Amino acid sequence: MTLKSLAVALGLASTALSATPVLAQYPERPVQIVIPYGPGGATDLSARALASALSSHSSEPFVLVNRTGAGGATGSAAVANAQGDGYTVLAARVGSHTVNPAMKANLPYKLEDFRFVGVYEINPVVCAVAADSDIQSMDDLIAKAKQDPAAVRYSTSGVGSMLQIAAAMVLDSFGVENVKEVTHLPLAGDGEAALAVYQGTATFICTNSSPLASFVKNGQLRPILVTTSEPVEGFDAPTAASLGHEDLESLVGWTGIAGPDDMPDEAAEQWRAWLAEAVKDETFLKFMKQVGSQVDLMSPEESLEFVNNQYQTFSRPVGGLAEPLVSKVRRQDRASRYGKRPGTGVPLRFPSQRSAFRRRKGKASCFRDASSSCSRHLSSCSDCFSGSSPSRMASTPHPPCDRFFCRPPSGRRSLRSP
Repeated sequence: MTLKSLAVALGLASTALSATPVLAQYPERPVQIVIPYGPGGATDLSARALASALSSHSSEPFVLVNRTGAGGATGSAAVANAQGDGYTVLAARVGSHTVNPAMKANLPYKLEDFRFVGVYEINPVVCAVAADSDIQSMDDLIAKAKQDPAAVRYSTSGVGSMLQIAAAMVLDSFGVENVKEVTHLPLAGDGEAALAVYQGTATFICTNSSPLASFVKNGQLRPILVTTSEPVEGFDAPTAASLGHEDLESLVGWTGIAGPDDMPDEAAEQWRAWLAEAVKDETFLKFMKQVGSQVDLMSPEESLEFVNNQYQTFSRPVGGLAEPLVSKVRRQDRASRYGKRPGTGVPLRFPSQRSAFRRRKGKASCFRDASSSCSRHLSSCSDCFSGSSPSRMASTPHPPCDRFFCRPPSGRRSLRSP
């Protein structure tokens, strides 16, 4: 080969190499971790502790976003619908991925919409009463619940929440025949629920250990039960197994990392490596121990099996509570998504929806009866009419005006069923 031909060959080779795309190394930019619950709760505490432990192992920062609403469904749906590039992941939680699917038939996502990287934390459920309460043990609590169920109040973070299911399962396991007669006090979050017990508004609470840790440490609440098989440090209370209720050992909280179902392998493998580093971090382990959590990193396959088993735990009927609970959850979801009460004139919740309805005002109307307007006007609602033609009625009710008369522009009225 001549010198000239060699130079040409090398030039062509270098050109080919420069034209070959170089695969980007994940991550190239900040990674967003969506927390589907509010600040100070079990999920928030866990996710922030994890991000802090991982900060030294990533070249890019982690951005934590609390996207709350609908019992964790709002943030979870946002991640399920996010671009599958690995830059938006979810701090998946027992409420968002086991309780919600078990109790809510109208969720905007399914478990199959997520790729689980790994469950890394288990929270035992702790039942607690106020430190100055005359209830000293589970026997005392159950005796009160059997004697006068309505006088016993348990606080939760809402209808259909893990806290309500946990309290119902505990009462049912200990022999309270009609759990529905025990007074349920739904509040805005697990922090408020714990505070209600401390202030005497509620008799007891059953929730994950982490939101109760500071109350117990400060002597404000007294734990009377933990659902683990072994005692939990910082919570001086008998285990469910020691009281002969091994069935409650499956009643636990958990946290894991999940991305959209099309999350790339490279990102999933990197998250696996990060989680492996986090569970060895001494500061992270110390914090988790302080809040009563057990660090246990599961593989993706183990995580899926665990989540499915948890789903079975929360989906079984509890003391006659399940059937009415589902209907309450559905009504509460409609109220939180579309206003306090149909027909009250409360504006739609989302600004984009409000502006859309303003633009289309006057084209069609929804009526509670033949003469009473629900004050919401639209031209073609995909929930009320199928396709672009308002003459074809869809099978689902119109969300803002559920169980109302819907009148298309032509003037026809049709009674909608729920």
